Amino acid sequence: MGYDGLEVNVGALHDHVALIAESSLVCADIAGLHNMQETFCNNQPGPDGLSAPPKKAKSGDKRAADETPKDRDGKDHFIMPYSYDVASTAISWDMLSMLYDDMATERLECANERYSGPYEMKLNQEQLPHLSMRYIGYENSNRQTLSMKIPLSAERPAEHQEYIEAGDPDMDKAEISRDHVQRSLGRAVTDQDMIKYISRRQGARSMKGVTGDLFASSTWIHHTLTTLEDRGLIKGLQTETAVKALSDTEHCIQARIAEYGSIKQKGVFKAMNLIKSTPNTYAAKSEQRKAEATKGPSSAPKKTKMRIDVLKTSFNVRSMAFDEDEDDGLGPGPMEDEDDAMAGARLEVGRGPVPC
Repeated sequence: MGYDGLEVNVGALHDHVALIAESSLVCADIAGLHNMQETFCNNQPGPDGLSAPPKKAKSGDKRAADETPKDRDGKDHFIMPYSYDVASTAISWDMLSMLYDDMATERLECANERYSGPYEMKLNQEQLPHLSMRYIGYENSNRQTLSMKIPLSAERPAEHQEYIEAGDPDMDKAEISRDHVQRSLGRAVTDQDMIKYISRRQGARSMKGVTGDLFASSTWIHHTLTTLEDRGLIKGLQTETAVKALSDTEHCIQARIAEYGSIKQKGVFKAMNLIKSTPNTYAAKSEQRKAEATKGPSSAPKKTKMRIDVLKTSFNVRSMAFDEDEDDGLGPGPMEDEDDAMAGARLEVGRGPVPC
């Protein structure tokens, strides 16, 4: 930019416009962005050319002269998504579509086999949670993060997706000579000393000997548990609370067990008063609106006025504190009284998925 005007590189400008256009096309099919744009300051619209022109009213029509389609959940596209982070959203979405969960099927079978009898629980793939992104949807009345249903497959879902091995680099490719390590340690070094030295140099990037497909969930679950064990934060037993919690992070099967147990009034779940969770993602809400539209206006939920009852009684903060000596009636933790067939089994690098 100078006194004579603004100078730009035509090639770079063309590439940027192409990137924005391609990103908008990718986001057009994402629930939460479909047929919507981000609300800008003073309700300014997005760039010209990203919205379909409004339908002109017929001559003699007493209604508004212009009419814009309102079915934003339909298959038709009348508004292309646009926001300041539309490019980064599209790139992250493409990256997210390359991931796959190779552990969920086995965990579902294990949970259904154990709890289908006493709890009458039968989980399927559709009941598993989505993987959330860091980006927010455009719907003002329902602001939440975008999410995707991760494919469940024992192998890579896309045939064109290249297999990429996740693991530590070979000593020959680490560009660290044995002489350098020997000078640093001040003694003769072995191959194991070389591996430990390279691992320390890598820091958080070190895989600690874990190998596997870069896009598989099991690879990163094993990497997380192995790293925690290497740092001394866990012992590496599958009966540990931290191991169970991390292994169930993507699936939330333990939460579904607690819900079914509370409904059936079984064991330690009796006093929890839980109900079955309902899907609240953008995709689920879109399907609900489509179902309500097909049934007609009579099936739509009635609007109720909000009423807030003001508390008239005072309370003491001390009386609301938890008393460690008082029994809360819940008994032990949700999974402490369950038989664990894998009790005492240690985690080993390169083995199969962590059992439920």
